[in-house]
Amino acid sequence: MLGNHPERIAELALLHFNEWKHLSPDVTLDDRIRKLQQMAQSREIPFIVVAMENDQLAGSTPLSGRTCERGKTCRLGSPAFS
Repeated sequence: MLGNHPERIAELALLHFNEWKHLSPDVTLDDRIRKLQQMAQSREIPFIVVAMENDQLAGSTPLSGRTCERGKTCRLGSPAFS
């Protein structure tokens, strides 16, 4: 999880910014950094899963969009993650 690697937030934000800026031209690099910082602190969906190889950022993917029970947010450790 990105929360386990907060030192990689700026690096990941820059990668996301460069890859997706054409889809969200009003979103700045600072906006992306702030959003990833918020997601890194959360233990709820959505959050970012990062892949690390030899202590280098190798990739990332978001985990989002699911509820455990009607109107409740999934949390790590809930049956949905078992």
